[in-house]
Amino acid sequence: MHVLKTILGWLLGLVLLALVTNISISNNHDTAIYLWPYAQLAMVPLWMIVLGSFSVGLIIGGLILWPKLFMSRLRIHQGNRRIQRLESDLADMSDHFDEDRMTSNQTSLITMKDKTDD
Repeated sequence: MHVLKTILGWLLGLVLLALVTNISISNNHDTAIYLWPYAQLAMVPLWMIVLGSFSVGLIIGGLILWPKLFMSRLRIHQGNRRIQRLESDLADMSDHFDEDRMTSNQTSLITMKDKTDD
């Protein structure tokens, strides 16, 4: 499964690289943009505007989702630690229960043996 995820990741990366290359080559003409606080005109290739906008959106989206992802992973880690602690407690209780059962079985056998001797 890990190999399949790695292969799909590489394929997705190659497709994205091909798309970026295609956008860069196909949209090479200059476009005028106005930067608001400066009242100046800037001539920038169209591919730079498209890829720059995509990159800024990707970064902003990542910054918005990162805390939620971090909290989810933290809850999963805490849940896994709790599960391990409960499993070890269960194993200890099971061992203790088995020891008590063995002791009570031995006691009942001794009691039964004493009753048959009478």
